[in-house]
Amino acid sequence: MLDIQNSPFPSPGDPEAPERHLLLLARQGDAWGLAAARAATESGFEVEQCADAAETLARLDAPAHGEPEVEAVLLVARALTTSRPADVRELSRRTSNAGVPVVVLAEPGVPPSGPLAHLEHVTVVETPPSERVLSAVLTGACRERDTRRRLRELADQLEAAGRREQDLLARVGHELRNPLSAITSALTLIEETEASDEAGPSDTRYREVIGRQIETLRRAVDGLLTVGEQAPASAGNDNREAAIAGRRPAGAAAPPVLLVEDDADGRQALGELLDLWGYRVAVAADGERGLELAGQRVPKVALVDIGLPGIDGYEVARRLRARYPGDEMPLLVAMTGFGQPEDRRRALAAGFDVHLVKPVLPGKLSALLAEACDGDAN
Repeated sequence: MLDIQNSPFPSPGDPEAPERHLLLLARQGDAWGLAAARAATESGFEVEQCADAAETLARLDAPAHGEPEVEAVLLVARALTTSRPADVRELSRRTSNAGVPVVVLAEPGVPPSGPLAHLEHVTVVETPPSERVLSAVLTGACRERDTRRRLRELADQLEAAGRREQDLLARVGHELRNPLSAITSALTLIEETEASDEAGPSDTRYREVIGRQIETLRRAVDGLLTVGEQAPASAGNDNREAAIAGRRPAGAAAPPVLLVEDDADGRQALGELLDLWGYRVAVAADGERGLELAGQRVPKVALVDIGLPGIDGYEVARRLRARYPGDEMPLLVAMTGFGQPEDRRRALAAGFDVHLVKPVLPGKLSALLAEACDGDAN
């Protein structure tokens, strides 16, 4: 049931109520027009009467000359007989384009015909009009108009945001393609020199190019995602030296390490690197297989990606944490591309001990593994 008394629209006389102008198209002295004017005034509108469609059109243009904007048009259907059909058509088009609601007072059983018939912004009220009903129709029509305007504004904002996002992605793509191009050329040169047995000082320079460009890519991604973990500017050389220094001594025991990573290239490269460093590596491409391997041999360290197929890395950490008592619990390390503060909090809450953002600096990883596995003899 329509609650007119509790309408959110301002009441007449409210000092904070904005002025709301309504055009009434009715013949002078028309009884329906007079009743409509009273209902509109009671609803908080300032009513301006127009004699025909041409005068109404002129008033709709008035805001360009400093007159108040029109909130709605209320017209008595029988008054249109004195207007030119072309003016009625133009009134229908203008109000529709501007989103101005039109309320038509029509005789019972005789709906309006012509340009104003069956239009979305037109509401028909049968005469004689009830002031309460007419008041509710006017306020409801204006409310709907305001909602449509807000939706249009929101759509415009979303469209503008979409354009800004596309521009940002285009700039990011440009910045990322430059280092990728350098890496591609450097790798090709290494392959060519290896194939011709000419590897030497040039090979070292090409590898240095790859190292610098990888650092450029890492910094670009960190800047894009506002990742807090930053590396020093000389990370390429420092990491290489640290990684070499972090290898386990010849003849030392090879501690078990579990690597769970779904990316095939990343899984192969890191697995071989861990093997080179002197660790006994069990490799899994998904969480279920990782848990199975952990059940066969308890690792000293579990390096687990977060975005895994099937069960994700968070669930792997929770299950490992529940499976082993404290003295047997492996060090759980999240290795992930998710690097926002909330991602770090979520990883620690799931049971991870350490949260590392890809690409993980080799020196940092080797130091972490050495500390966790120091003194292991399994």
